[in-house]
Amino acid sequence: MIVSEEDISIINEEQNMEDTSNLFLLLGNVTRIKIIYALRNENKTVSDLAHITNCSQSLISKQLKILRDKDIVDFKQKSKYRQYYLTDKNIISALNELVINMLI
Repeated sequence: MIVSEEDISIINEEQNMEDTSNLFLLLGNVTRIKIIYALRNENKTVSDLAHITNCSQSLISKQLKILRDKDIVDFKQKSKYRQYYLTDKNIISALNELVINMLI
């Protein structure tokens, strides 16, 4: 079976569409968006994030696990606390662009 360039292009485009769809599903949770924005400038602990977002620490931990599994956030161990950070700050630009385009 010979696969054409057009077939490869469609497959790659479908994969990009699926990746985009998965990102929207990931960002379809207000708490996760709050966490991402809270981490935009500096690392924070679960306690910090709970205070900033007005959510329970258990909810923050659960959402951080989801974001870590998708490589959106990671942490550095500082003594007995984990300092969470964004792995790629470009997600803030992407979120801002979405918000701007929704307002137009």
